[in-house]
Amino acid sequence: MTAILGLGIAYIQLAEDVLIDIGEDDDQAIIAAATIAVFVLAVTAGGWLLRTRAISGVVAGVIGVVGFNAVMLALGLAQFFDSMFGGPDVTMTGGQTEEGGSFFFVSTDGGPDYDNDVYIILAMAAVLTLLWALAAALDGNPGFTLLAIAMPATLVPDATFVLMVEHPTWWGGGFAAAGGVLLGLVALKQLLARKRPH
Repeated sequence: MTAILGLGIAYIQLAEDVLIDIGEDDDQAIIAAATIAVFVLAVTAGGWLLRTRAISGVVAGVIGVVGFNAVMLALGLAQFFDSMFGGPDVTMTGGQTEEGGSFFFVSTDGGPDYDNDVYIILAMAAVLTLLWALAAALDGNPGFTLLAIAMPATLVPDATFVLMVEHPTWWGGGFAAAGGVLLGLVALKQLLARKRPH
């Protein structure tokens, strides 16, 4: 664990010195998630050759789950504050026609859109989840199983929060419909259980 933490600190410094200048400002969340994923994969693959494969893999996996959720929560906060205080940038340009009249063009820029970032981060998380499930099948350590459960169980709600900031009415209606379907299934199951002979 000490070696992994030391390697993590060195990797963070490398990321700050080298990786932070890659891409545009809007891509920083994807770059951060990819950096975390590479670290998790490197530590897990390197530790797999040792007798401590379970410890090194699970510790790296915990760092991955926490890191991915931190990136997603940062995206959620950015999306929230952009929607509250950013607003669209309005640009007005104009001129005069040959007949002496005037005309104006109004263009708007709605600010950054984080939907693609969310989907790419979810795809990276899905790859890690599949690899942890494979590691659990090969090694049998329950830590890998817990990681494969924890990543989607924690990251998907965070991703939903980021996406719903832009269209809260649609997401609210979707959750209400899904909840109604689940309640209907539970009620149907209870009804069938009462009618079944004991």
